Amino acid sequence: MADTPNSIALNIGSQRISIAVFESSKGGGLVLKSYDSESIVADPALEASRIPQSRVAIADLVQRLKIGKSKVRYAISGQAVFTRFVKLPPIQADNVEQLVTFEAQQHVPFPLDEVVWDYELIDGAAEKEAVIVAIKSDALDEINGMVNEGDLATAEVDVAPMALYNAFLASYGQPEEPVLLVDIGAKTSNLLYIEGSRFSPAAWRLAARPSRRPSPRNITSRSSMPSTRKFPTASSDWVPAMLSSWTMGWPLSRPSFAMPLVA
Repeated sequence: MADTPNSIALNIGSQRISIAVFESSKGGGLVLKSYDSESIVADPALEASRIPQSRVAIADLVQRLKIGKSKVRYAISGQAVFTRFVKLPPIQADNVEQLVTFEAQQHVPFPLDEVVWDYELIDGAAEKEAVIVAIKSDALDEINGMVNEGDLATAEVDVAPMALYNAFLASYGQPEEPVLLVDIGAKTSNLLYIEGSRFSPAAWRLAARPSRRPSPRNITSRSSMPSTRKFPTASSDWVPAMLSSWTMGWPLSRPSFAMPLVA
């Protein structure tokens, strides 16, 4: 009997790298087969030191889990990705890609030959709509190179807020009441508001602020930081700030993006 193919998820955080290996169950679900993680001790604000440590952490995890040469799926932080929802005029299906490409040229703040981009049509909207996501090619190459150097191949790249939304729906189904998901990271945090078939994401980069005496109201200083280290902290004031500056009301139906230029 052939082995059940594994589905491997890689989580690249600014303070922790983790890998989960799943296998398919007979009922069609996923069963967690193995899991491991590695902490990153670099200051999340210093990208130059974080990337090399992340590369080493991925290689160590691959060796411990014995998953070398495997294909993995990982998500890119919403802060690093340009996202835009656009309305499309009534057109025939075979002209959609051409029209979305035109919209991408108008909205993406970089030439399209300098980015990796994809789109997803939104089901259930009153008018035909699409969501466009784009990331600078060199930024994606740096992340993907870090993964590949860890003896892994890339199966799919997603956008973190969209992946979180899909995970919520897969676990709990469509909610009957509005739901607010709060994803607090050491560097970037996300709020996701779900109401019926509508979904609104907001990404927020925590402002670094040196502090010798961390306040109880500081979110990042109360996570997993050792008390002997003095890391920049960020006030919990970002939560109401995000809510007060929010633009609500984007309909979405389980988008999943596979960046086309990732091998």
